[in-house]
This record gives sequence, C-alpha cells and structure tokens, in this order.
Amino acid sequence: MSLPKNASPIRLHKRCRIIGHYHRYLLK
Repeated sequence: MSLPKNASPIRLHKRCRIIGHYHRYLLK
C-alpha cells in the first residue's frame, strides 16, 4: 500500500477506523 508523503497520520488513522468499521460490518 503506497501512501503519499504529505498524508497526515491523523487522516490515515481516521481512514483506517472507517475501513475497519466497514470491514466489521461486512464480516458480520
């Protein structure tokens, strides 16, 4: 997974959180 150098960790964390919730919903 290649990410831009100007990507902020906070933004990435938020994205990961959203993806995690979505993944959990799909696994359910």
